[in-house]
Amino acid sequence: MKLPFALKLAAREVRGGFGRLAFFVGCLAAGVAGVVGVESLVQDINKTLQLQARALLAADLSVESRRPLPDALAQREEFNGRERCDVVELPTMASVPETAQARLVEVWALDGRYPFYGTLALEPALPLPQLLTPNHVVVAPELLREFALAVGDTLRIGGAEFAIAGTIAAAPERLDFSLSLGPKVLMNRAGLDRTALLGFGSRVRYKALFYLPGVERAALQSLGVRLKEELPEADYLQIETYVDAQPAVREAIGRFERFLGLVALLSLLLGGLGIAQVIRTWIARRTPALATLRCLGVRQRDLVLAYVGQVIFFAVCASLVGAVAGGLLAAFVPGWLADAFAAVERTPLHIGVVLRGTGLGILVATGFAIPPLLAIWRVPPSRVLRASAEPLPLPWAVRIAAPIAIVVTLFATAALQGADTAFAAAFTGIVVGVSGLLWIGARLLMYASSRVPRHRLSPAIRTGVAALGRPAAGVVGGTVALGLGVLVVLGLYLVEDRLGGQLRSALPARAPSTYLWDVQPKQWPALESRLAAIDTASVQPVPVVMARLRSIDGKGIQELQSDAAGRRRAPWALTREQRITWFDAIPSHQEIVAGKLWHKPAVDEVSLDADFAVDIGAGLGSVLEFDIDGVRKSFEVTSLRAIDWQSFAISFFLVAEPGSLAAAPQVRMIGIRLDDAAEQELQRVVAADFPNVTVIRVRGILERVQSIMTTLAAGVRLLGSFTIAVGIFILGGAIAATQLRRAAEVALLKALGVSRGQIVTILGFEFALVGLVAGCVGAGGAYVLAGVFLDSILELRGSLPIAALPVTIGLASVLATAAGLGALVPALRAAPLATLKRG
Repeated sequence: MKLPFALKLAAREVRGGFGRLAFFVGCLAAGVAGVVGVESLVQDINKTLQLQARALLAADLSVESRRPLPDALAQREEFNGRERCDVVELPTMASVPETAQARLVEVWALDGRYPFYGTLALEPALPLPQLLTPNHVVVAPELLREFALAVGDTLRIGGAEFAIAGTIAAAPERLDFSLSLGPKVLMNRAGLDRTALLGFGSRVRYKALFYLPGVERAALQSLGVRLKEELPEADYLQIETYVDAQPAVREAIGRFERFLGLVALLSLLLGGLGIAQVIRTWIARRTPALATLRCLGVRQRDLVLAYVGQVIFFAVCASLVGAVAGGLLAAFVPGWLADAFAAVERTPLHIGVVLRGTGLGILVATGFAIPPLLAIWRVPPSRVLRASAEPLPLPWAVRIAAPIAIVVTLFATAALQGADTAFAAAFTGIVVGVSGLLWIGARLLMYASSRVPRHRLSPAIRTGVAALGRPAAGVVGGTVALGLGVLVVLGLYLVEDRLGGQLRSALPARAPSTYLWDVQPKQWPALESRLAAIDTASVQPVPVVMARLRSIDGKGIQELQSDAAGRRRAPWALTREQRITWFDAIPSHQEIVAGKLWHKPAVDEVSLDADFAVDIGAGLGSVLEFDIDGVRKSFEVTSLRAIDWQSFAISFFLVAEPGSLAAAPQVRMIGIRLDDAAEQELQRVVAADFPNVTVIRVRGILERVQSIMTTLAAGVRLLGSFTIAVGIFILGGAIAATQLRRAAEVALLKALGVSRGQIVTILGFEFALVGLVAGCVGAGGAYVLAGVFLDSILELRGSLPIAALPVTIGLASVLATAAGLGALVPALRAAPLATLKRG
């Protein structure tokens, strides 16, 4: 077939079937709009979260160690010409020369610009380098309150005196906060050199912060991996990128991204389903014209190629419209939800996303169009003369092209949407399997309709049941399309409900906003009474014993460190000062993953965090020996726990059996929920009456986490609801499209004297049965898809709400009935002769 003839044919199809083509464009445009809108919003949210993550780390990459950092770090080619800030952190005592008051503080000695990201607000509001000199420091405001000092007064630190140049109003804070040993004191490196703080035995942490603008996230993570593999003594280094520096929200963001990938994938599947149904109806209506073309000598192959070309042309137009609409939707809709997306920086249009969405739309449209277009091959030339002419048989190669096209399209779309190969294969298998079950269910429905006893049914219902067995009833196509649509909509709802609920509840409403550290046992009664006078909530006192690990299964720490490379032990985990607590029952944010809690009366038991056990090379049955204030104490590992660190509840790597450490020196750590006013009052009380107790404030961290989680949960709900709404629209339209060809049947029934009410009953009962079968099979497939995605991809295990099953089946039946009858309203209103003439 020559190109001019193909173009004329396409123009004629547009004139003759504008409504069908409009729905074709609408289905695909809606699917592509979902893909582009989702991915655009993902990029905007990720951009915002990356800026927040950088601000929390204060840099793009951080390298820390308890030893001086290796010279090889500065010699790395990746850091040539890049800014670097060196930080030396150590605890020490600060005192007031005039009064001899002393306090444990945490010194940060800075060498370079700090921070690279985030805000360091100072009072007075001057640049940090201007305030920090070899003789001046900047301190946390609580230190001034505790010592009754003011800016300009003097502190003695490490044998040297420093003038207080200002206070820290706000500073970058990491989400994986660790126990601070006291208020922060900032000085420059020259000031540190004036002190005697770096002498033998000092507990110093060395940190290098790097500013690497323009380095993409994947490249930055790759750099972090290379540094861990190539730097000397890398086992002693803690290397983090801004991507790794937010464990409390990192997994939530990853789940959000994977969920949106599923949304985009299902949006395309919905568009493909609508396209397939429209083309099926389109070809059925064009059968006489196709038979005429066959009589004129046009070959089957040329006809198929001509219609495929038309599909591609309209797919390009529809995909471009949908891509631009989706990009604009992502740019402006979040602005209408300012409370949830106020912090998201939006880009008007992501050109790369638009082009990618257009390509995916064309792929899906072509793949889903091939099976119904192959019906052209079966149109015989004799159809011009005889409507009941037998369809031509399909060649073997053409017959297998349809299922192959669908399978390849499903797998390729899933893979291109970022799904790993295993999930892409599982998704394809689930959709193909459900399609097969729907086909079988439709065939069984047709078989049963001609064999079930109908003599006791009313004439209208009897006719409706019998009509299901007609060859041209479209039961199979309608059932498969509706069932797959139910799979998409219900599956997405189940995933959105679980993930949205997890994000909304990720941060407990009563999570502690303040922690008190180093509360001595004798101080607890007095402190407890003082806390009762303050407006506090959720007080969580936890006993803590400090210890040093001496041996594992008889091997000393030195021997274990030398074996670290072979046994995958982490040196930091072996040498750190260990904090041990105890409890009778497992907290709600933890679960036993191996062993059993407190079940060996003859030995002292200890439970380890499962990841920490890997870091120190221990397992069930291992014997750990500790040095507790000069006394040796051994424990047997009898259980391993998985800890949800995102809960912000107090958690420990090591938990001892209750009573095993009753005689050991201990302190208490206390988590408290406070409002702003009560937090200030608590700081005043602790500074005045309990000067050894350290107040650790995490309110700012909680607010940041809550903001991120709220944004993610709103994104899940918005995009999930949008896709579900689009899905219902496409399904209704697709069902309606399949029933347009039933107009002639309606007219014939009216000509035979059947009333409109009886026709509605006949067809309504027929459509309802199709919806019932499709709803049952599609809903079952949705539970399988949601279960696989939640368990394997999102790692959110748990039971799915069974109440959604009967509701979905009922709604599928109602949707099939309403959409089918809605499409036939014009035929019900028109005169029978007019309808039959048009047919």
